[in-house]
Amino acid sequence: MSYPLPEAAFHTVPRPEEPIRFVVYGDVRSGHAAHAELVEAILDEAPDFVVSTGDMVLSGSDEGDWQRFFQVAAGLLARIPTYPVIGNHDVGTAGDQHHLRRFEDIFALWPGPADRPEGAAWYGFDVAAVHFVMLDSNRYDDERQLLWLEADLAAARAAGARAIFAATHHGPWARGPHGGSAVAAERYAPVLARAGVAALFSGHDHFYQRGRVGGLTYVVFGGGGAPLYQPRCGVAGKRACRKDGAQLVTAEHHHVALEVHHDYVKMCPRRPDGTLVEECTTLSLAR
Repeated sequence: MSYPLPEAAFHTVPRPEEPIRFVVYGDVRSGHAAHAELVEAILDEAPDFVVSTGDMVLSGSDEGDWQRFFQVAAGLLARIPTYPVIGNHDVGTAGDQHHLRRFEDIFALWPGPADRPEGAAWYGFDVAAVHFVMLDSNRYDDERQLLWLEADLAAARAAGARAIFAATHHGPWARGPHGGSAVAAERYAPVLARAGVAALFSGHDHFYQRGRVGGLTYVVFGGGGAPLYQPRCGVAGKRACRKDGAQLVTAEHHHVALEVHHDYVKMCPRRPDGTLVEECTTLSLAR
């Protein structure tokens, strides 16, 4: 027996010389009510596509978690292309039958490099001459990923990409209880900075943090619905933070809309009700 599908509409991507608009959010986990509000807010943005910074579910080995995620996000996924990175919760819980399940069993990912091992989830894609590198932070120690990253960035520059962005789950810097990833800061961030990456998006700590280190702008987008974290340093009554170039840290559910123009990027973080978390910021694409 077949069932009729609900009607849905979509739009094609802009041409390479035109502005593009995309949204980034992450760390939904079990925060379904906040996630549902964000889905409606993201649809109101009418982006060309969406990037997820991972941890879409609490346990990737629980099929019910995925069913609930897709139930809440159905209206978005039916109309807007979505490109995810894999989070630590997305692979499941150690000891479960489906622990370390393959991300490609859940999502039809963009084709990965030929030598990417089974279960790994790093890949790249292009939209309107803008290039994205999507990292698997659960496998930072796999040298094949780092070699791929360097080659992929070089190819994007050689092809004339007008902007390059990177996304990962465990970012190099964060003032939450997890803190930043040392291997991301020491080995991956310098590669991204040398390639002139416009911004690195991450999640894992459940708040919004924007900063700049070593010529690399980074933003933690961890407010997709999971319980919010308070900063563990740099605020009254807590220790000073290590040098992380942070310009703003705030614990709020949010998504971020980005517009890529010829020589700049406009970035606007918004709460579920549409109000701004901070005034929109501008990133230069001058090289």
